[in-house]
Parts: sequence; structure tokens; C-alpha cells
Amino acid sequence: MYQYSLASYLDVFELSLKKSMPDTILQKRLRNIMDTLTHNVYNYGCTGAAASCLSHSSAVAQGAIIQATLVRLQEYLRNTNCCFPSKLL
Repeated sequence: MYQYSLASYLDVFELSLKKSMPDTILQKRLRNIMDTLTHNVYNYGCTGAAASCLSHSSAVAQGAIIQATLVRLQEYLRNTNCCFPSKLL
């Protein structure tokens, strides 16, 4: 579960106040604010989850590319007449 800072929540809350449908009846106005706030908090959370997932996927892919590159480099150095000692490989 993602936790939000108070400042971030207040930003989402202010946005919800501005974007919710105005109404002269207090109960309807409050319901509109709560519905809009719920929707905005959900979207904000999904955005964070997607970014986190994308960052993790990117890190895994980069790790795989680095590992594959190191393996290829080791194979290349072993198969060539390289001046490096074999203990380093």
C-alpha cells in the first residue's frame, strides 16, 4: 500500500475542491467533493504504482543487459589472445 505525505494529499484535496461540481445544497456539494476526491486519490495512487512498476522493470532490464554484456566480454577475452591474466576473468 502506498502512503502519501500530507502535502501531497492537500494538493489532491485542493484539486478536488476546484474540480467537483458546485451545488447549493450542502449534502450534494459534500457528496460531489467526496466522489471527486476519491477518484483523484485513486488516480494519484495508480500513477505512483505505475511509476514504481516501470522503475522496477527498467532496473531489472538494465541489470540483465549489464550481466549479458559482462558474460560476452568475459567470453571474448577468454577466446582471444589477451594480455590480461586469466585470474582476472
